[in-house]
Amino acid sequence: MRYWLIVLLLICFAQGLRATHIVGGGFAYSRVQGNDYRFTLTLYFDEINGNQGALDGQAMCHIFRKFDNNYMDSVLLPLVSSEEFLNYTNPNCGAIANVATRVLVYSAVFTLPDDRYNSAKGYYMIWERCCRNNIITNITFPEDAGQTFYMEFPPVFRNGQPYINSSPQFAPILADFPCINQDYSISFTATDADGDQLLYTMTDPLAGNATSVSPLNNPPEPAPYDPVDWIQGFSANQSIPGNPPLNVNQQTGILSCKASMTGLFVFSVKCEEFRNGVKIGEVRREMQLPVVDCPPNDPPVIVVNNPQGFRLGEDDTLSLETMEENFCIPLKLTDIQENTEIKFNLDVVSGPSNLEYFNQYLLAPGNDSADAEFCLPACSFTQEGEYWKIRLRATDNGCPEAFTDTLEIYLSIRKTPLLSPEISFKSNLPDTIVFKQSEFRRFPVRAEQPQDVLLSVVSSLLDSQGQEIFGLTGVKLPGGNAFGQLDTALSFTGICNLPPDGILKITSIVNTYRCQDTLSDTISRIFKIIPDEPKLILTSDWTGPSLIQLGERENVSFTVSAKMSDSSQIEFLLASGPLTFQPGFQFSTRGSASGTVFGDFTFASSCEGDSGLLPVKFSARRGTCNPFKPLVDSLNYQIKLSFEDPELRQPPNLITVNGDGRNDYFSLPDVAPLSNCASEFDYIEIFNRWGNRIHFEKGENFYWKPDELTEGLFFYTLHFKRRKPFTGWIQVVKDAR
Repeated sequence: MRYWLIVLLLICFAQGLRATHIVGGGFAYSRVQGNDYRFTLTLYFDEINGNQGALDGQAMCHIFRKFDNNYMDSVLLPLVSSEEFLNYTNPNCGAIANVATRVLVYSAVFTLPDDRYNSAKGYYMIWERCCRNNIITNITFPEDAGQTFYMEFPPVFRNGQPYINSSPQFAPILADFPCINQDYSISFTATDADGDQLLYTMTDPLAGNATSVSPLNNPPEPAPYDPVDWIQGFSANQSIPGNPPLNVNQQTGILSCKASMTGLFVFSVKCEEFRNGVKIGEVRREMQLPVVDCPPNDPPVIVVNNPQGFRLGEDDTLSLETMEENFCIPLKLTDIQENTEIKFNLDVVSGPSNLEYFNQYLLAPGNDSADAEFCLPACSFTQEGEYWKIRLRATDNGCPEAFTDTLEIYLSIRKTPLLSPEISFKSNLPDTIVFKQSEFRRFPVRAEQPQDVLLSVVSSLLDSQGQEIFGLTGVKLPGGNAFGQLDTALSFTGICNLPPDGILKITSIVNTYRCQDTLSDTISRIFKIIPDEPKLILTSDWTGPSLIQLGERENVSFTVSAKMSDSSQIEFLLASGPLTFQPGFQFSTRGSASGTVFGDFTFASSCEGDSGLLPVKFSARRGTCNPFKPLVDSLNYQIKLSFEDPELRQPPNLITVNGDGRNDYFSLPDVAPLSNCASEFDYIEIFNRWGNRIHFEKGENFYWKPDELTEGLFFYTLHFKRRKPFTGWIQVVKDAR
């Protein structure tokens, strides 16, 4: 009851707001899951000429059963979206028609129970509003004519089983409008999630029962709903007069016309849904279209200059030089009308078909031209006496009609001779270079070519017999690609598996490419590599025995160092063993530029750790040519932790409260030593003889002193972190004399 009271209040509030803002719309619904369906009402709102106060925050829609027009339910659809506007293909055209249309979306999920929505003939949903814009051209008294949005849908339960369906969904539309005596088309195409067949027809917009006195027609009334009252000469199939008048393709939903008069025209398209040849539902989209006497449009102009800056005319020749990559020819697209969108196309009359271009440009505000280009394939060239011919076309998007400019020109592309590249070491090197096997050496190499074309450097490694060596560890050969100049290097980082005589020959070749032409240059050097055997040594500055004994809360620290005899890089230095898992263990490493790594070790024993014998091993490693035989070394130590475990003492069991300063409190030192790991204290509980806890205190510094009124027998429990609780009793007396 409260729900309908709220609805009636909302309806009453809306009675005085005439819907002159609504210029079209329609229903749709889609299955969410089970018997839950999302119902959506999309309305088109006249932002410029409509009544802004009539923008509803919700739409109360009503469902009726088709076979007997019985009322079923009312569905309240809240406004869920109102920020979107219908777009124009050409934004300039909106100002011409003085039309801006906001899209209002009302939507909610509603449940259709099987036992209520099982009528074979289906159901229909409506929403009514009055009134229409008073400037509509093709109906009588539009300011008093209501509008009814209507949708039919099948049952959700049919022939003893669920009947699953979603309605056709109209695609978003553009705000484009017809210009008088100009061809016009707009898409009212819909899609169907169930793959049902769709058929489009022009139909009468519905006036329904809403009036200027009752804009929302409360309470709702069932069908039939009266159509609008057409002015003589107009009808559903003659809603916009012309040659042809406004019509819809039954299969595609594309609307088209060539209007013969200006004005604001209302029309409606019905999309019927068929499954297995039987109609199961329909949706409608109603809309108003202005037909405008559009201003004149001027054609665009294509401007192409040759490299000397002179403009080319029809059948002129553009002379170019070939390039190794795609190269582009700039041009301008001009149009007197600002904000004009120009589509640019290129046709090859003779020559290659793979020319590239961007086909859409927008002249920015304040500009009458846009920079464009078309690009030729890499290495394009024409033979002596040969020419290519291309046709350039630019088409604007003027509101009266699109105009096109065409320019045909010839292309002559000359091939430029290729110059040789050069490759060299950046420093003077002897023909034979000698160094040790483990040395790190780097020899920079530069390749260059003055025409800034592609350079490619490849290298090979040979033994003294001229046989090529592959995959030799520790050698990085010069190589790479670049344009104009390439800096690379020959690097040695410790060589494995030397040839028996230690001789290596490096040959590097630079190739330069320009289209089908290739030129090259070569350098080579001999390297004599002397074998060596590096060693890894691990030491520490600890001077005591390898068995290190520590007591409670004691610590030890020293530094471990790993050093390579040849100063080469060490892979790692790390610690392992049971000690590394103990609290208080720390080990950090720091490197050195001379092939040495230091490890700083610290261990501080704590009560949280284990006692006993805890080994620790320090290990260092450097890889070798054989991954299964790296250089390794290690140091081993043992930390022996000894924790005392004293017996607990039986404390005095008598406390006197006579104020003589003797036996007048109870504390831990009476039972166990403080700061001892084995007897580390947690908390005390004291109970009276009835089992009630009268005192609780955490920490080893507890201090219990009964007050002057306390007397009797008390029991206590001492809780330790690492041993069983200790219990006892205490007799408290006022006077022990």
